[in-house]
Amino acid sequence: NLLDNLVKDHDVIVTIEDGIIEGGWGQNIASYLGTSSTRVLNYGVKKAFYDRVNIAGLMRESHLEPELIAADVKQVLGL
Repeated sequence: NLLDNLVKDHDVIVTIEDGIIEGGWGQNIASYLGTSSTRVLNYGVKKAFYDRVNIAGLMRESHLEPELIAADVKQVLGL
């Protein structure tokens, strides 16, 4: 299994949803790896009704900007 092999030599797995975070592949991966020492960071938009939303603000709020994701990964790795 790919996930079983990844946890052997990875400390962090990052998933980025193309939409809503709830119910996405990232949550399935986090659930599957729940008892392993590998951390899973899931990114996506929270389930909500967005009316006339500022996309840049939504991306920032959801930590979907490359710099924010990189900072989160560095923090988890203790860098």
